[in-house]
Amino acid sequence: MKGQKVNSQKVPKRVVVVGCNGFIGKALVNELARLGISYLGLPKEEFNLLDKATSDKLNKILNAEDQVVFTSAIAPSKVADDVIKSITMAETFCKSIEKLSVKQVILISSDSVYGDRSGVFTEESSCYPNSFHGLAQLSREIIFTSSTVKNLAILRVCAVYGPGDTHNGYGPNRFINQIKNLESIKIFGEGLNLRDHIFIDDVVSLIIESLKINLFGKLNIVSGRSYSFLEVANMCKNIFSPNSTVDNLGSEGEIIEKYFKNDKVYDLFPKFVLHDLESGLNLWKSRLL
Repeated sequence: MKGQKVNSQKVPKRVVVVGCNGFIGKALVNELARLGISYLGLPKEEFNLLDKATSDKLNKILNAEDQVVFTSAIAPSKVADDVIKSITMAETFCKSIEKLSVKQVILISSDSVYGDRSGVFTEESSCYPNSFHGLAQLSREIIFTSSTVKNLAILRVCAVYGPGDTHNGYGPNRFINQIKNLESIKIFGEGLNLRDHIFIDDVVSLIIESLKINLFGKLNIVSGRSYSFLEVANMCKNIFSPNSTVDNLGSEGEIIEKYFKNDKVYDLFPKFVLHDLESGLNLWKSRLL
């Protein structure tokens, strides 16, 4: 599955979102509804992918014209059992379409497949996951790639921030929550580690654009700009609460400077405009007013 391939360009007949109550899944179904695009949201409460019998249940509701966005996983995966559960969830879904050729499957994966290491990464970079989360995400990719899915797009998403977050991950989401709770913003060590952060609106829009062109292949969903956590903390402070303080907490360990090139995003979607961190945070704040 090298490179990217555009198969066609039109509004999807129906988008099936597996895991529609998570951060990305919920934002996606809300935007599909706003755009008037037909969709079916499948929540984990009704479609338990840890139960392999769910394969038959899924098979009965999917059809050949469906374009499926699969977001389900244990995220973040912190222990070995989380990896096993994420694998089971992927296997259960892939089993459901063994004898059914859906139009497209988009697997929402993570930049963690490249590992927590310094460097400049593209879609062609080698995958060396060195965390349970990275291992779970790469395992999901292998399962889908080895399945009967004929038109598979793998979107590797960097750290996502914005309204509706369900994980409170270290970075903008946690820092904004700390501000809302009238706490100081807490960064590890001096906050020198560099990471890419992407606004939830951009993630959702790029998923929908990938559906419209029936994308096949791998694509990094990244902003193309990395910031230190100290920069992120100060930006959150200045935009949301100038009177807040930033405190140092413990050690941040090895300093990792992780960068991404997003040339492929603009090759595929030349008119797309990504938010930088400042504009994304300002847009988030505007929705709280």
